[in-house]
Amino acid sequence: MISLLRKLIREEIGRDLKSPRPDPLTWQSYPNIHVMITADPAGGSYICQVKVKDNDELSTPMRSFKSENDAMFWARNKAEEINKKVNLVSDVVKTTKDPEIFSRGNGD
Repeated sequence: MISLLRKLIREEIGRDLKSPRPDPLTWQSYPNIHVMITADPAGGSYICQVKVKDNDELSTPMRSFKSENDAMFWARNKAEEINKKVNLVSDVVKTTKDPEIFSRGNGD
């Protein structure tokens, strides 16, 4: 009984130490997506840009915002949108390179 209880507690509070990224993935730390937000003291605004490492088409141009909150909100939305597109494209490429995908049929 005690060993079962210990096992349950370990599963609930234990951290997956084998995982390469045990911390949660946030919009500021998406792989291959760099979010830059900086203050522009001359203009009294904030400049924001989202860059994608291997795909310049998905990168955004510099944008100016009146407040840091506006810049963060826009950057988060863009980073999440771009991350979805990048993951969708990489998943499609992985599945279409599978030669058996066309021979499997629809399962009938």
